Amino acid sequence: MSTKHITEFISPSEVHESLFVGYLWKTPTLYSKYKIHKIDKNTFTRPIWYFYYYVGKEMFESGLRSFEDTSVYSFLSSKPIEKGKGAWLEVYNEYGAYGTIAELIEECSPEKGNEDYHLAEIQKYESLRKLQDEGFINVLNPELIHKLISMSLSQLQTFYQTKFKSSFAQINAGEVVEYYLGDNLSETIEELKKGIQTGIPFFDSPRLNKK
Repeated sequence: MSTKHITEFISPSEVHESLFVGYLWKTPTLYSKYKIHKIDKNTFTRPIWYFYYYVGKEMFESGLRSFEDTSVYSFLSSKPIEKGKGAWLEVYNEYGAYGTIAELIEECSPEKGNEDYHLAEIQKYESLRKLQDEGFINVLNPELIHKLISMSLSQLQTFYQTKFKSSFAQINAGEVVEYYLGDNLSETIEELKKGIQTGIPFFDSPRLNKK
């Protein structure tokens, strides 16, 4: 993750990332639930949690439905080494192997059902980082930063949708209103004739007719 983002958009996300991955490893079928979400390396602020997320995703898609120490080790050992990349098992061991994820699994009971909350917080901070990248956030305004990070994901989405909408409020939405004048056309012509008769007869004006 790039260090260009302000700390307020990075540090708070890590705890949610770790717990979200813990829920997925505790109940692997959750990978099916979150399949429709776009989750990639940019979603995470720490490579370790993206690694465990991705390994779990690969195991689930390969048919594993229970992530015990032995099954994870067997799966990673069978993965071929990609050119220019380290072995999956080697990276796994560097990150603390099963011991790292085991502690999280213990914390993430399915009865708590907080995985949706943790993902929403992760996506909120990811969105804030993207908004910063696009220059839509004044990172030098501490009051604004505090306001944004205090919002939920849905509140943040509504906040920016409203701001963008109000910025273009002066522009016609493109709706064309058509008026049918046929019914009143005869009356309009008669009124125009009356105006010519009672007004100044420009067509008889010597000044206008003078060549």
